[in-house]
Amino acid sequence: MISQISKLNKLEASNKTPAIINASLPVIIKVMEKTGFKRYNLKFGNTFLSTRSELELEVGSEYFTNISSQSGGVIKINKLIKRDFVGEYLPNGVDLLEKILTSKELDWLLPFIKQSLANATSEVEFKTYFRMLLALNEGVISVPFVYANKSALAQIKLGDKLGFFLVFDRFAPFIAYIRGGEFVKFITPYKSFANALQEAFECECEVGEVAPFWVKKKNFLDFKG
Repeated sequence: MISQISKLNKLEASNKTPAIINASLPVIIKVMEKTGFKRYNLKFGNTFLSTRSELELEVGSEYFTNISSQSGGVIKINKLIKRDFVGEYLPNGVDLLEKILTSKELDWLLPFIKQSLANATSEVEFKTYFRMLLALNEGVISVPFVYANKSALAQIKLGDKLGFFLVFDRFAPFIAYIRGGEFVKFITPYKSFANALQEAFECECEVGEVAPFWVKKKNFLDFKG
C-alpha cells in the first residue's frame, strides 16, 4: 500500500517552481515577519516575497497555499492552510503503517502500543505512543512516520471503505478512501492537487475541507522533562 504513495514523488518532481512563480501544486510558505497592516514577508523555497494577506498569519509558522504570478508582477496567494499536522514521528513508523494496512486483523495493535509505551526510551517516543493510544481509544489509528526522508502523518478510520488521512512534509493534507487495497476516492482542499491525484491514480477526486480524524485536545495533560 505505501508503495502506491510513491506515485506522489512524481507529482513533487513536476512541481519544481521556476523563478517566475507558477506552482501547479500547493506549496509551503513560511511567514518571516509582519511588515505592516495585513502585509507580510514570506519565504517560498529560497525566495523571499512581500505580499498582502486578508488572513491573519502567524509569524514563524508555515502554511500550505496556492501561489502564482499575475500581470504586472502581482503575486497571488490563496487557500492558506496552516501546516501544523506534522511533528514528531516514529523512525519505524512506515513499517508499522504497512503492517496495519496489510493486516486482516488488528487485535495485536493495542497491546503493541501499550508495550511500546511501557518500553519507551525517550520523551519523544513516549509522547508519540501515548498520543497513538489516545487516538485509538477514540477509534482512530494514528501513525506519525517518515518516508523518503519526509515526515508524515497517517490516520485511519476503519469501515467498508477505509478512510485514510495523509499529509507529507511537502504535500497538502488529503483524505483517501481505500477498498480492496486500491484508492477509490481522494478529498483535498486544492483543485490543482485534485487534478494531479486524479491523473496519478485514475480515481474519483473531490475538492473539500480536510482535517485529521483525531487531534490531541489542547488542554490535555502533556509530559515534559
